[in-house]
Amino acid sequence: MVDWPKFRTHESQFMRNFLPIAADLFLGRSTEFIATFYSAMIGPDYYVTGIGIASQMTICTICAFIFCYGTVFECYAGATLKRNGKQALGNLLYKCVLQCIAVYALAIGPFLCLSFVIPLFGEDEDVHRVAVEYLIIMSVRPLLLVIRDTMIKYLVVQGYWFISLILTAFCGVPTIILLGWAFVVKLDWGVPGLAAAQYALVVISVLLMVVFIYCKRKQLEMEPPTKEVFKNWGQMFKLGTFSGLRGLATFAVSAIAIVMCQVSGPVTAEAVVIIYRVLMPFGATAPALAYSQAISLGQSLGMKEEKEVRYSLKLGAFNLSIDRFLTATVLLLCLPVCTNMLSQIPEVRSEVHRASWMVAAMLTFRGIDEFLARGVLTPLAKQACIAITSLISVYGVSVPLMTWLIYVYHVDAVWIFMTTTLGMLIQTVVYVLRLCCINIDTEIEKSAERIALKNAEETGSTSESGTVVANGLANGHANYGGVEPAEEQEMDELDEDGKKKDGTPSEGSDKVDMDKYLSD
Repeated sequence: MVDWPKFRTHESQFMRNFLPIAADLFLGRSTEFIATFYSAMIGPDYYVTGIGIASQMTICTICAFIFCYGTVFECYAGATLKRNGKQALGNLLYKCVLQCIAVYALAIGPFLCLSFVIPLFGEDEDVHRVAVEYLIIMSVRPLLLVIRDTMIKYLVVQGYWFISLILTAFCGVPTIILLGWAFVVKLDWGVPGLAAAQYALVVISVLLMVVFIYCKRKQLEMEPPTKEVFKNWGQMFKLGTFSGLRGLATFAVSAIAIVMCQVSGPVTAEAVVIIYRVLMPFGATAPALAYSQAISLGQSLGMKEEKEVRYSLKLGAFNLSIDRFLTATVLLLCLPVCTNMLSQIPEVRSEVHRASWMVAAMLTFRGIDEFLARGVLTPLAKQACIAITSLISVYGVSVPLMTWLIYVYHVDAVWIFMTTTLGMLIQTVVYVLRLCCINIDTEIEKSAERIALKNAEETGSTSESGTVVANGLANGHANYGGVEPAEEQEMDELDEDGKKKDGTPSEGSDKVDMDKYLSD
């Protein structure tokens, strides 16, 4: 029998974490599709192909690396806020932004070298010219995007979840529509005009968040950066680089496919570009679902009850099945309509229509992989399994098979997406088998020993106070549900020494040195 009161309680909490993130990601990725729509107005169809190739390569290489690197902030934001306060969270924000800038400076050189790789595939010089031009112009945008993303996480973890929705819904989408119309349609600036519209979008978002943080600096306890910002960079780099490489391995197959498909001819190249650009907003729910599941599973591990952990996994599987069914259904309905808007070539429309079912299968398995990797296995500290599986499935199966089929048989979009789907299917099977081999009781004990007990030994705190840190860190992600009013009020009642203002010590009032934890 289903315990409906318990189901409603857990489901409502899950959705409070899921819906704001999914809405923000959907609206944010919709701006990429809108930009593709304007690229069709610049000139012939090769503009859609060239701009699509450059955008997808940016998203799936340097952008994927830096964004996954930025997840280091997610891992420690919740625990830092709960144990060390808002000022320490501000220092963590400074540290992550500075390190992302440093990583970008190291990665921008190899990224720009991709401009020499694009002309090696295919023979359409017009496509190559547009792609290289757009790739170079947009090379700074990934850094601005990751700064925007980190600032949003900083605000969301403190309960200001509505900021990202307001910026995206009332600033992001209208801005790209109006500026795209002004720069591309009215002023006829072409590729630079489209790039200027996208730059203006992210710059306005960053500036508005800076203004909001400045206006709320007293409530956020935002102070100038201290010397703590420059401590323990080595461990942060290690954690971030691991996540970045995993993201790069997962998303690089899209960039490889979109570049090599030019060998199969201009029709296949345009069809693959259109499909990937349309897929952008449809891929928004998978990471949001993974975030929410990581929060739910981490809280269940912190409760140290096997039934709660199993219930969290069952509830996540239920939400995943509904999400994947609805997403695939809507994609099959919208893909032909979007293709008709972006291309006037009958052969391109026909090829996209033939590949629609394979694209829906790929999107389904991609969502399952995201859910299992980031929502289940990451909170259980199985990152090694995730990284090895991703590398083998992508560079051991999908890419070699795709290269062979394209260069030998010049296959169309159906076979290209079939190779990608095969790699994701392998990941899904490995993740499920790994999950079946996990002992819940053992993982609960490992979670406590890995974080709470070890931290208690170093700081001299009680195991109870260390468990509070485990509840925050075992999630693997920030508490996107925000700080509850009761918790925020309790934090406001504490002075600098962790004691209540009336002089009595608070429960677990000792502060945790997050830099010591990171150094381990």
